[in-house]
Amino acid sequence: MRRLAYLLVSITITYACECGPSSYYTFEEEFCKRDYVTHAKVLDKSDFYVYGHPGFKYAIEYITIYKMPKALSELANTLYSLSPSEDCGLELDPGKEYLLSGVIVLDGEVQLLTPCEAEVGLLKQWDQVSAAEEYKLSTLECVDQLT
Repeated sequence: MRRLAYLLVSITITYACECGPSSYYTFEEEFCKRDYVTHAKVLDKSDFYVYGHPGFKYAIEYITIYKMPKALSELANTLYSLSPSEDCGLELDPGKEYLLSGVIVLDGEVQLLTPCEAEVGLLKQWDQVSAAEEYKLSTLECVDQLT
């Protein structure tokens, strides 16, 4: 658990707070940069504190998995994020469906959500996903994907 806590804080703070120039990349390029992309329903949300930083632990149910590392046979049913009160946090609502994407660490044990995914259109409520985006999600293939 200590390893998870350290990784969550360090990766989220360093990775999430510096999203980079997303306007330079296409939806397809952003899709290929993510470890996972999925249509999922948030079942539950609980508070999660990591070295004094408030966050959320989400239980999710996958509806469609569009992308995941080839080395994994499945995605974990738990996602983590810092809370919106932190510079790099965000909050999802239980009972709602989302387009989710992000980073996977600890050999697939932990999936992180960051605001960067929202900036590039890869994290939003599912009812805001257009028909064109849904089509792209189901047909995109990433060249030279190492995962």
